[in-house]
Amino acid sequence: MRTLIKFELAKLYKKKMNRIVFWGTCVVMAVLCFMNVQQSWIYDANGNALKGNDYVDYVKSNAEDLSGLLTGEKVRETIAEYHEIINNPENLTEDGEFTDEMFYQYYLPKSSYLVMIGHNYDEPWIQSYGSNLFEVKPQDGLQFYEQREKRLLQSLEIGTSDWKYTKAEKEYWIEANKRIETPFMYGYVGGWDEIIEMIGFLLIPILSVCIMTATVYAGEYEVNADHIILTTKYGKSKVIGAKSIAVYIYGLLFFTINVVLICVTFLGYYGTQGGNLPIQIMNAEIPYSYSFMQAVIIVIGIDYMILVAMMTITLFLSARMKGGLPVLAIMLIILLGALFLRVSEMNGIYNHIFYLLPYVALDAGMVDVLSYPFGGIVLNYVEMRYVLYLLLAVVLLPFAGRAFRRHQVQ
Repeated sequence: MRTLIKFELAKLYKKKMNRIVFWGTCVVMAVLCFMNVQQSWIYDANGNALKGNDYVDYVKSNAEDLSGLLTGEKVRETIAEYHEIINNPENLTEDGEFTDEMFYQYYLPKSSYLVMIGHNYDEPWIQSYGSNLFEVKPQDGLQFYEQREKRLLQSLEIGTSDWKYTKAEKEYWIEANKRIETPFMYGYVGGWDEIIEMIGFLLIPILSVCIMTATVYAGEYEVNADHIILTTKYGKSKVIGAKSIAVYIYGLLFFTINVVLICVTFLGYYGTQGGNLPIQIMNAEIPYSYSFMQAVIIVIGIDYMILVAMMTITLFLSARMKGGLPVLAIMLIILLGALFLRVSEMNGIYNHIFYLLPYVALDAGMVDVLSYPFGGIVLNYVEMRYVLYLLLAVVLLPFAGRAFRRHQVQ
């Protein structure tokens, strides 16, 4: 069996097209990572553009100036400072915008921090990007965490036009919210935030795996090798098992190379600091009690589940079709179909389906209070993604080789 697996792995890698896709994808991912790093820049307090290590040092310094426990008193002081600045006409232009000096010295270094605080005081399902801070009273800052809990409860009561949260869902999210430690610890999150932003690009290596494995069975039909394989002693047993195992080893190894490439690039360039900080400092309404490091691990885990499911579907289709092109066409629809869809603001049922599609599920978004009730059991949409793609892989795998095994040799 081991010899058969090695043989199938060699077939996968030695195929000219597969080698081009394998290393071409790695180059594309490396270029995307490099471009992200190169295009990262910011204006300093004097309005000078900073790039490279100067950019990292400046962003890190700004975050460290704000680091520490985000207590209600600290939020109050932040809002009071904001009011003091915008109430001074000298700090604003005739259009009511910050002057260049105030924009570079005050707003830009604190922009993400101010947006996070302001969003906590938005109405449910609204994102004002901090423009509402002038309406928030400094004293309201003392109730920052009470306001966060209130906003969650409002979201649970409102629901969407055709999706109302069940009692079990409401209890689930209330309990989940209690597990989030407060006050939040604010600080520099290094490359963890960049990894979360970049994680959706792992769609490229997943698509590449589908391209490289589409002809595992279909290719045997194309070159009329099926009648040779299926008439050998182990053609309907060990050979089929070796093909499937080789596909998973090959795909997982290739995907891991790209995952490591992303993580090493961003953690190496931006630093590893902040992995233990709560993801709520990115968006206070996030209802999951994860640190940045945990969030990255969980999302990458989901991506691996999607990869395994897509490889299984590819094997399933490859065993049933006479060529690799129809397999690729279907996989492109499965993987990229959601590219042309959008989240609905009114249709909750549609959204529950939309968030499970591969293109969307690869993303690291953990903001929405979205859950799937099964009687008294409730799964959040992070858990549901794990369950769905694991079930797809488990259910379809036994049928993938069966079609090839039952193929009638002519």
